[in-house]
Amino acid sequence: LFFAGLFVVVEGLVESGAPAWLFARFPLGHVAEGPVGGVGLAAFFLIGSNIVSNVPFILVVRESMSELADPELGWYLLAMGSTFAGNLTLLGSVANVIVAEAGRDVGGVGFWSHLRLGVPIALLTTAFGTAWVLWLAG
Repeated sequence: LFFAGLFVVVEGLVESGAPAWLFARFPLGHVAEGPVGGVGLAAFFLIGSNIVSNVPFILVVRESMSELADPELGWYLLAMGSTFAGNLTLLGSVANVIVAEAGRDVGGVGFWSHLRLGVPIALLTTAFGTAWVLWLAG
């Protein structure tokens, strides 16, 4: 129910027009400009995926992906970045929440203890993954 509810809420957010309004003022294409644009885009996907969880975040950005100079590269970076984003915070992935909740009886995993390990893991894997995707695309 939690996972399904998250999709309902995010779809409601998309239908409200809030993401379209935001991307009209701050186009996704601007995030991807310049020689380090792919890095900026991957960082945006990493952070955004932790605001509404990694899988539903795709619903938020899907309409704006066509703005990118290279939408195919953008989709690769989104797939990679949103996947690794699940490691950043406990709320970054519904799977994290489910496992933390299931483990509560044996001590559980708290937000801060997850963050202590999640941040370096997410940053390193996203940096490596971004370099790899950009290298393959280059």
